[in-house]
Amino acid sequence: MQKLAEVCIKRPVFATMLVMAFVVVGAGQLVRLGVDRFRPSTAHRQRARRASGRLHRGGRDQVAQKLEEQINTIQGINELRSISGSGAVIIIVTST
Repeated sequence: MQKLAEVCIKRPVFATMLVMAFVVVGAGQLVRLGVDRFRPSTAHRQRARRASGRLHRGGRDQVAQKLEEQINTIQGINELRSISGSGAVIIIVTST
């Protein structure tokens, strides 16, 4: 790393051209990437409030199912996933 810093200090034009080459190559690859990689998505986290602080597996599944039923009524949804953990349900929605 120290050698790279020395080269950049002694030859600033070389360092600038190297960085610009990385920028040009990155921009060229970004154009070729395609739009499907940038699908809009959102995540919703619902915490369960119980006296013990934890929600049993069946309860988490019921919470996730009710939330999925409500969210699934929205038009334009491509993918709907849910993840149940200890005391929380996370729902990930991907749309067009």
